Formats: sequence, C-alpha cells, structure tokens
Amino acid sequence: MAFCLNPDCPHRKEMGYPAEFRQGITHCSDCGSLLTEEIIGKEDIQKTPPRITLTDLHKRVLYTIGFVLLYRVLLLIPAPGIDLQVLGSFFSDEQLNRFVRFLASEPALERFSILALGIMPYISAYIIVEILSLFVPPLKSWRQGGYAGRIRIKEIALFATFLIALVQGYGITIGLEHMMGSAGEKIIRHPGLGFCLVMVLTLTTGAFLTIWIAELITRKGIGHGISVLIFVGYGPRVFSNILQIIFASHETSHSSLEYFLLFVVIVVALTALIVLMEKSYRKIPVRFSNGVETYIPLKLTPAGIIPASGGEFLIGIPITILGFTGMMGYKVSEKLSEALVYGSIWYYIAHVILTFFFYYLFVSFFYDPKEMIAVLKNKRGSIVSPPGEKDEHYIDKSLEFIFPLGALYLIFIVFIPKIAFRFWPFILGGTVLITAVAIILDLMEEVRIRGRGGNLVKVAELHNVPMAGLLKSLFEQKGLPCYLRGYYHRALLYFFGPYIEISILVPEDRIAVAVEVIEKYLDANILTVQYGRVSDV
Repeated sequence: MAFCLNPDCPHRKEMGYPAEFRQGITHCSDCGSLLTEEIIGKEDIQKTPPRITLTDLHKRVLYTIGFVLLYRVLLLIPAPGIDLQVLGSFFSDEQLNRFVRFLASEPALERFSILALGIMPYISAYIIVEILSLFVPPLKSWRQGGYAGRIRIKEIALFATFLIALVQGYGITIGLEHMMGSAGEKIIRHPGLGFCLVMVLTLTTGAFLTIWIAELITRKGIGHGISVLIFVGYGPRVFSNILQIIFASHETSHSSLEYFLLFVVIVVALTALIVLMEKSYRKIPVRFSNGVETYIPLKLTPAGIIPASGGEFLIGIPITILGFTGMMGYKVSEKLSEALVYGSIWYYIAHVILTFFFYYLFVSFFYDPKEMIAVLKNKRGSIVSPPGEKDEHYIDKSLEFIFPLGALYLIFIVFIPKIAFRFWPFILGGTVLITAVAIILDLMEEVRIRGRGGNLVKVAELHNVPMAGLLKSLFEQKGLPCYLRGYYHRALLYFFGPYIEISILVPEDRIAVAVEVIEKYLDANILTVQYGRVSDV
C-alpha cells in the first residue's frame, strides 16, 4: 500500500489523513507528490480528525433556521398582565364565529404573544407611504430616485410603523380590558393606565423585533426575510389542517385515509398548476442599437393575488354598511345579506365578476406599454413587433391574451378549495397556497444559485417585475449567473407589496460585468454597489 505524506495535499486537508493508493502507483493523483510505501498505522491515519467545512450556503441555511427558531420561541412568550386560562376559555367559546376561531389558531394570538402585532404594522406603513409617494412631492422624487430614494422611503416607513404600532397596540389594549372569559372573568388581571403603557410598549417593541429578525434573515440567511416569516406562519396552519382531517374522519362514516388522500390530491394538483403558471411567461422581443437581442418576460399571472382579495373585500362592504346604519331589519337588506353570504351562488358570481374587474384594472395599471417603450428608448432599445404593427399595440395585444388566462387561473385556485372544503372543519385558502408556493420558488432558486459555490453580492434593487425579468435576460446573454431575490413573491403583490424588493444578486467576481450591463441597458440609479453597500445581500 502506498501513501501520500505531503502535508499540503488537498486530500489530507479535506479528510484529515493521508491518501492511500494501491500497489504500483508512484505519484499522488491529488497533488502529484511522490508516494511512499512506509507503513502507517491506523492510529497515525486517524490522528488528525476529519475537519467539517461549511460552505456559504450551509452557513446561510443554518442562520435561517436559527433566526426562525428565535422567532418561534418569541411567539411563545405571552404579553404581561394577561390571564392565559381566561383567554383560552374566551377563544374556546362555541358562539364565536368561524373567523375569530381561525385567528385563535395563530400562535401569536393563542397565547397573546409579545409578537402579537407581527409584521402587519410595517406592511401597512409601507403601503401607506407608497400610496402617498404618488402625490406628495418629496416622497414622489424619492420614489423615482432609484436605490438611494428607496432607502429614504424605507426610513419614513419605519417611522410610520412606530406610529401605527402604537395606535394598534393601544386599540388592542383597550379591547382586552373589555374582554371576558366564558364565565365572565376578566382577561386582564390588573387593568389601568400602568397596564396600558406596558402593553403598548411591549407590542410596539415586538413589532420591531419581528422586523429585525426579518432583516437578519435577508442579510445573513436565504430568501427575503419577510417572505420567510410569512411562510413560517403558514406551516402550523397546514399541520393543523391535517390533524383536523383525521379528527373529522372519526365523526363520519368515511375512513381517515379517504379524507387524507382527497386533501393530498387536491393540494398536489393545485400546487403543480401554481408552479406551472408562476414560472410561465410570454416573451416580448427587444433589440438594442448595438445589435443585442433579448426579451421582456410578461408573466402569465400579471396581476398577482390582489384582485381576488379586493373582490372579497368589496363583497363585504354592502353588508357592513347596512349593519352599521341599522337597515338590517328591512326585507331588501336582509335578502341582499342572504344572497351575498359566504358560500352562496350569488357570492361566487359576485366574486368572479369583481375578480375579473380588478384583474383588468391591475394589469392596466402595472403594465403600461408606453412606460416600457420609454424605458427602452432611453437606452436606445426598442420592441421587435411584427411587421406593420405598432410596438404599443403589440404589447397591448399580448396583455389581452394574458389577462383572461391569469384571471381564470386565479379564480380556479381560489374557488376550488372553497368549494371542495366547504363542509370541512378547516380553512385552506387559495391565495395562501399561491403565496406559499411563490416563496418556495424564490428559496429554491437561491439555493440552486448558491449551491454552485462562491459568494453572491447584491448589485441592484428593483420594484418593477417586468424590468427585473428584462435584466435577468440581459445577464443570461452575458452568461452571468443571476438570482432575483423576491421575484416570485413580489409579483403576487405588486403595488401592495413595496416592502418586498427584488434584489439582484450576482457572483462576487462578476460585479464589474453586472454593473456594466445595468449602466448600459437599464438605469444606474438602481445600483447598490455605488453606495458602499456591496456586502448587503
């Protein structure tokens, strides 16, 4: 037996012991050193223990798991001054409606955690600031100012988050002081000004703790932090649904296997359809003056999931108004409320019509052919439309093909679970399923790119989904690996998800090429490397 005794041999550095070769081989295949037939005992071979080396991907996965565990532990810490037994009896009251009982299954509310506000104050604040940026001059200029302007908008959104968290915390505190258990006991042990101050500060701090954990996941882990925390919130809900299937089976004549198989078949089929639709797009050919040809990918789901949520919200407005105005006693209002009740045929018809309406509205708002053409024109590019057809009309025609397809897909995904699981004792939302799959697609793409080795660096930040797709296609032309963090989840929310940016990540040794492409074909204002934030990924 021949051995390589070179201390710098790659095999020895990786495994911790010399490489072994069969008789007759004279040189090491790893380092080329001359081999020796000197006998080495097992105790010598195993003297240096194997060294465990972690790649950047391994470290990021471990960081993500650690931050998620920290988040889950903080969810278990109850807010001060609350009697958890009385709170449990309140949520177990059979007279509570289905939605309140569903909220009770959330870990943050089940124990009324210090993170009870969650990420919602930040999301609400960012949406409000984004809407104001359409009209308020300073915000408007920052919104159009690229990455530097987005940083300032984020600072304003964090300040607005603080104010919203204070208001929501105060409202929840007042509500808790008036809530009672099933036997009439108060949920708050010692109500008063002292409790109010402590609770408001606790909930506000909890909201910023959630934001901090999300930022750590974004910087040190994998995926967009807020998206990861949203996905983590869906996990217990799915597990709870599976348990409820088993419990429900014992109350009927059907076997648990039949219930479980039906649930699995529906979820797998819907997931496969979601993956197919979310990854599909229609190419709009683009040519630049230097001869470079590429394309803008128009997603087949151009309006995301907001049209379905908007339609459902709009259906509930008439009933809410009639209830507040005291008109529920009239026959017309009673018939209207009965017609639009959840699960009725008129509810589904109204929901379909409103979803189509909002879908068309959103596609018209987010996909402006004139804006696309103007962006390309600034960089001496143009749409390659069929002969005799104007560029703007060509894009419009493509959107007219995509719009009904995307709307029907959204309606199908949203309504199938509602119809199939209508009489089952759990909730599986279609929009929840789409969101979960989109977040997983983002995570899988990052794992795939990082798995190739090397460090990824954030070079740019975008909020425009079509332009992000164009940039990726330009990078593909150069053979440059690229990951668009948040691309799939951001595409579901568009205007209502400004807190989810699309970060452009490329290998560290290809930064110069990426910057050159962005400056040449897109907009230098979206670059992050010029502001000294190269390591911020």
